[in-house]
Amino acid sequence: MPDDLVATYGGMPARLVTWIGAHLEDEVPARTRLCLAFGGDRDADRRIGAVRNAADLLSAWRSPAGRLVPLLAERTADGGGPARAYATHVLAAMAGGPDGARDGEVFAARLDDPHRLARHNEQTVADVAAWGLARLGDARCVPYLAERLAAPNLGYGTAVVGGTGGAGYSTWLPAAQQVLEPLRDHAGVLLPVVRERLRNGTASDQRALADLLERWGSASSPAVPELIPLLGTQAHIAAVNALAAIGPAAAEAAPVLEEMWHRPPEGLPEWSRRQSACALPWALWKIAGDAAAARAVADAAFAGAPRDVAWGYVADVGGHADTCTGRLRTLLDHRDDWTRVRAAHALFRVTGDPSGASETLYHEIYPITRGEYLPVRWAAARHLAEIGPAPEPVHWALRDILDSDRRHHVNTGWQAFAEDRELRDLAARLLADTENH
Repeated sequence: MPDDLVATYGGMPARLVTWIGAHLEDEVPARTRLCLAFGGDRDADRRIGAVRNAADLLSAWRSPAGRLVPLLAERTADGGGPARAYATHVLAAMAGGPDGARDGEVFAARLDDPHRLARHNEQTVADVAAWGLARLGDARCVPYLAERLAAPNLGYGTAVVGGTGGAGYSTWLPAAQQVLEPLRDHAGVLLPVVRERLRNGTASDQRALADLLERWGSASSPAVPELIPLLGTQAHIAAVNALAAIGPAAAEAAPVLEEMWHRPPEGLPEWSRRQSACALPWALWKIAGDAAAARAVADAAFAGAPRDVAWGYVADVGGHADTCTGRLRTLLDHRDDWTRVRAAHALFRVTGDPSGASETLYHEIYPITRGEYLPVRWAAARHLAEIGPAPEPVHWALRDILDSDRRHHVNTGWQAFAEDRELRDLAARLLADTENH
């Protein structure tokens, strides 16, 4: 194996331990013992194999956490870089969860760790540690992340990747906006460097940071002067969404948005132009409370806006889109699952009546109990949690989701933990709402 791959993944003994773990498949106790047997071995390669096997095991099953999380915490100080990388990454992915670290010390100790995660990028264990601290809302990551934001590249990716399936746990990191999202309370410290990057960064930087500002909402208001010039550029939709999320504090952008709504900017890609037909009046309503703009969203949604995004805008304007109630109802039987789920959510938000929408959405929950995981089913669970108490027939499915030892997830790597945690939180919330109703 080439030296650069050994430096990332370990040598033959590491591969052998990982191979044995993979062939044990669902033998969770045996795989756990394998990790513990080699996790403290004198041979660095065997320790790497043990940590990689622990990463695979924990991302698939919850029960080994009590025995393996302490092992991973020890290995974050391992003399071998690959063992440190995997151990720190898994703990960061689990941070703040019911079976993960709630203390940032293990991450703070790695903020100066230069070991690279892979041969094809510059990301390091220190980047993982900063992400782990950010997930905990620990301010010790803020100076590090501010410095990374000011570097030639953002230190993290700029695209939110929805699919990271594949064999084995990967130390792939989230995009910059996902890393920084939990730090809304520290926006005041980070906004100066974010604003500078919006002024002078690449188009991909601008899109990513506008996405971050949308996630931060009203806390992003000082960056309005930097967002307005992005309207009509390659970051157009991201800037519109960010301004809408800021709301009334973005009032100075309202005249520009209105002008673009009535006279669409030239040069936008076709998908952006079509989405703008919904996004611009929606943003104007969010910022200025323009009811006529809100009513225009529904018309634009059925006049050619991309259906994969249009229903979100319709749902947000709620009762202002009451003219499209009938058309939304017809979509509840659509053969495309995303269309059904988005239309059901929009119908509930427009009418306030959960009856038809709930039935459509609950049909997406039952397959989860059979391990049939699709992103649309997580979206359905989010919408159901918004609608409220679950009917009796679905209680067994929600309890099955909560009782299962398997982690429920579509993607691998850190997303396996995030998706499982989100789904369990939503299921628990639906059952709690039912008991309190």
